[in-house]
Amino acid sequence: MTSPSSSGSFVYEPLDPLRDCTRLIEIEHCTNAMGPDLRCHVKQVLFSDRPKYRALSYMWGDETARFPIHLNGKWFTVAENLFRALGFLRREKFAGPFWIDAICINQDDIQEKNRQIRIMPHIYFCASAVLVWLGLYPEAEIVEESKRMGDPILGSFLTYASTVEKATRRLLRDCGYWKRLWIIQEIGKAASIEVCYATSLPDTGYPGGVQYRDRSLHWDAFIGKIRGPDRKRGRTGALRMNDQLKWKDKGSHTLRSLLEAHHDALCKNPRDKVYGLAGLAEDCYGFPVDYAKSLFEVWADTLQFLQDGGHVKDEADLLDLAAILMNALGGPSQVMPPPGTSCSVELELRGLLPVGTMAKIGPTTDDMMVSSESGTTGRPASIGAADTRRSRTRA
Repeated sequence: MTSPSSSGSFVYEPLDPLRDCTRLIEIEHCTNAMGPDLRCHVKQVLFSDRPKYRALSYMWGDETARFPIHLNGKWFTVAENLFRALGFLRREKFAGPFWIDAICINQDDIQEKNRQIRIMPHIYFCASAVLVWLGLYPEAEIVEESKRMGDPILGSFLTYASTVEKATRRLLRDCGYWKRLWIIQEIGKAASIEVCYATSLPDTGYPGGVQYRDRSLHWDAFIGKIRGPDRKRGRTGALRMNDQLKWKDKGSHTLRSLLEAHHDALCKNPRDKVYGLAGLAEDCYGFPVDYAKSLFEVWADTLQFLQDGGHVKDEADLLDLAAILMNALGGPSQVMPPPGTSCSVELELRGLLPVGTMAKIGPTTDDMMVSSESGTTGRPASIGAADTRRSRTRA
């Protein structure tokens, strides 16, 4: 590995907090998959200049292993899946610049992260296209998938090619990317979507060699590919996302409806269950994003924001919304302050409810849990005084 032109690690130049701006990166082109080190250049841009760029949507994945790249002549490290995506982008026809969150946002600067997360819907909406990176699928993974399907790769070349195609199609359709919460915003705001992936299979022309095959398909073509001949198969992964993209065009949606529709979406930081959906909600314009806040503060802030905005009908509606939010953030054991800590006073002072009506928000986490006999374990037993408990079963 060659050394960067200048020694040392990359250091971010702060973004101006008073200007509507972000960073974009250019990737030096190279057609060889095993070519020289990845070299990228990052620059600041103003949205008022209407920059042209593509935005990358991908799964961060395991961040334990870090891979070095050159960023403005300095060392910078990225996780494996992003490293492979960068390699794909430099080999392919895609012209930059690109917006990539792990590089374009200083992840160590909480204030900058708060500001950039707040404008992410705008970033993806303004991109000329969103590039979805599904990852690299080596032969061993494809073979293993074929075995799980009960269709081992055997026989003639034609049988081999057909089985590889079938296994690859299933891997692409149900891969972990489609379970991410953030893609709801990233793809949901896209003007155009292109799906990218790569496979590594034996090179028939060179014994022992490996051939990397890069693929990129526009969204409709990709959906047609992974649907395959069996159109009766259940809606999972990418097919479910395709249905949701059609659903989102039918009208605006509240934070409550988004939380309920995407309750099983995955994210590393539980705060993202709110922050990742607020950008799509019609009732969350100007929503406060702050990753420095505790889960309880995020929960209470969200309730207050929605009530102050006139999006809560009455006390019963507030209690129902409070339970939905609490489940989204990980449940009472994760959200509420330590056992023995009363939070009813704080919520009363916030003006969420009249004084005295939320006595059973505290005092302990145990008070918030329903006994296993009730059949609703994991939901707050009471977010009101004991004598005002009510059923919150939704129709």
